[in-house]
Amino acid sequence: MSDISDRRRAASSGRAPTPVALIGAGRIAAVHAKSLRDPAVRIVGVADPDRSAAERLARELGTDAYVRWEDLLELDEVEAVIVCSASDAHAEQVAAAAAAGRNVFCEKPLATDLDGVDSAISAVERSGVVLHVGFNRRFDPGFAELSRRVGSGGIGRLLQLRITSRDPEPPPTGYPRGPGGLFADMAIHDLDMARYVSGEEVVAVAAVGSSIVDPLAGAAGDIDVAAISLRFASGALGVIECCRISTYGYDQRVEVHGSDATAWTTNPLPAVTVQADAGGARSSPLHRFFPERYEQAYSAELAAFLSACRGLGAGPAASGNDARAALVLAQAAQVSLLEGRTVPVAEVGSPTTPSTADLP
Repeated sequence: MSDISDRRRAASSGRAPTPVALIGAGRIAAVHAKSLRDPAVRIVGVADPDRSAAERLARELGTDAYVRWEDLLELDEVEAVIVCSASDAHAEQVAAAAAAGRNVFCEKPLATDLDGVDSAISAVERSGVVLHVGFNRRFDPGFAELSRRVGSGGIGRLLQLRITSRDPEPPPTGYPRGPGGLFADMAIHDLDMARYVSGEEVVAVAAVGSSIVDPLAGAAGDIDVAAISLRFASGALGVIECCRISTYGYDQRVEVHGSDATAWTTNPLPAVTVQADAGGARSSPLHRFFPERYEQAYSAELAAFLSACRGLGAGPAASGNDARAALVLAQAAQVSLLEGRTVPVAEVGSPTTPSTADLP
């Protein structure tokens, strides 16, 4: 613990950039790497089992490439680790980084099963390091403002919540697909948003879905269009609409309806100019996909994580508990889809992480 404290004091002194290691060199790693190009950060290495991918990203960042992520944890200078690897590797890497005394930022999901989530959280609690999970939408200005208005009573009592989430196109060939993938990979962001915006826990989930867009998803036993109904602890209701295709761009909207008012977000546009003529009014198309739509949010969440590493700020906005809660809801949605019934969340697993003493 003294080594961890020493690193935190050094990081918070402002005398040197924070040494950061990046695990993963794929699409989401490249997104985060853009935010890491900051004078307050020094990237000491990139690791990926695909050597060419690791070397390519390392060259862009002016750092060293590794094939084994374990090698990064052996570098004494590393203060923080950014985990952007394959989802099924997250739990092991987070636990190992925590055991080595490194603060950890982990892309969603924290793990692909609840045992993995609990193991990772337990390791973090034992080491006392910072863990921030990459639910970047919490840092979107529009969604954050909705959450604030609901929490402050600005719309009165929450009655209904609606989330629209549509990707412009299905994932590329080679992207992992399988049963429950839409819920655990795509909708998990929306399930987290439901908790974040409402400020409530979900107590029951009902889901329906179809495979009518992506033949690869259907062949793998997954769906590509879904509707998820939620019941919150207060009795308020929520609906999440997910689709793997949207010809007009990346569509991300949230609406809250309360006893006193209704509030909603619109999709931010790359350009705000609207032209009108005899043929009608035309505005800019939507952002194409998540790297552009959430560029500001990705930057803000990493800045918040680094501040927490330096002992500043209010700590991680998306914790291990939040990651566990979202995964529980995704699993409840999959059970509902398969069994055709409303699933009480408690039947799948409590969204509250057990204490360290309760874990094996």
